[in-house]
Amino acid sequence: MKNALLLFLALTIFITPVNADENKAQYKLQPSDVLTITVHGQPDLTTKTRVTADGYISFPLLDKVSVKGLTVQELEQKMKDLLEKDYLVKAEVLVFIEEYHPRQVSVIGEVNTPGKFSMSTEKDLTLLEAIAMGGGFTKDADINRTKVMRLEGGEQKTIDINVKDITERGLKDKDIILKPDDVVFVPKSFFFSVTGEVNNPGKFNMPTERDITLLEAIAMAGGFTKDADVNKTKIMRLENGGKITMPVKVKDITDRGAKEEDIVLKPDDIIFIPKRSFFSVIGEVKNPGKFDMPAEREVTLIEAVAMAGGFTKDADITRTKVMRMTQDGEKKTITINVKDVTEKDQKDKNIILEAEDIVIVPESFF
Repeated sequence: MKNALLLFLALTIFITPVNADENKAQYKLQPSDVLTITVHGQPDLTTKTRVTADGYISFPLLDKVSVKGLTVQELEQKMKDLLEKDYLVKAEVLVFIEEYHPRQVSVIGEVNTPGKFSMSTEKDLTLLEAIAMGGGFTKDADINRTKVMRLEGGEQKTIDINVKDITERGLKDKDIILKPDDVVFVPKSFFFSVTGEVNNPGKFNMPTERDITLLEAIAMAGGFTKDADVNKTKIMRLENGGKITMPVKVKDITDRGAKEEDIVLKPDDIIFIPKRSFFSVIGEVKNPGKFDMPAEREVTLIEAVAMAGGFTKDADITRTKVMRMTQDGEKKTITINVKDVTEKDQKDKNIILEAEDIVIVPESFF
């Protein structure tokens, strides 16, 4: 038993360094590796050099030497061949790795603490673990379009990952094992906003798999309120560094079926639906009430009275009043003798009404 135990220990001690050496022998040089290179019998050529980001080292006589994809042994042979070609009869080159390229991944974009993070040599690092190291997703993260960018065979490769496949659908195989120098990128969600006279105004996620139109966006916001002036709908958009405003007559789309006018939205668009403008006509008119202010033209005092059915026989048209709220919040009263307009042709007295104006026609005393 004792002999068997000694044999086992001897084999363990013997095998471990060999396997470690084999791993080192297979290691391909990486940017940031620090190498010490010596040439037997040539102390002036002893050099300590760092592998550049594009895979080169500097060495006396040879200037720049590419080490891309090479192991230590392959680099020793390459430098031996280069030195013997022009400079030395017999070169014995020894390359030693002083510092290894750091095993790191980068997590960038919509995470709370973006940066570079070290990878353990003892266990694998998964995508979700890396995102956790980056502080988790921000509230604006579009987790369904997470990407892992990886350099493979000298070419950039992008792996698209829908994180909800992992967290909600339990597809664990999508939580991929990361490799050194992988870059995890979490993009920002695309949003649009709907404000004004809709039932549920707010900010909404823009689907990534398809376009979304103006009418769909309004539906997502609960539709128009009863006071919405739908034909004064506006889309405000950032374009070429400036703001543009696009008026949209929604009734042209809904009533005439003009689908081509249902605009496709872009990220950060703001849809604004204003409140309808009204004016009121009260007192001695045949049909007093509240009336919509037309969007496409102005309304005069005489037109407003006509919309209310005209004056009654008891109206004192000489003392007609327009009550108006000023920008300072003060009430202003304008008295108008309608006969100056209708009989004396003083058209300047046929004033243009403003939103929320109240036309009052008093009763005649006689």
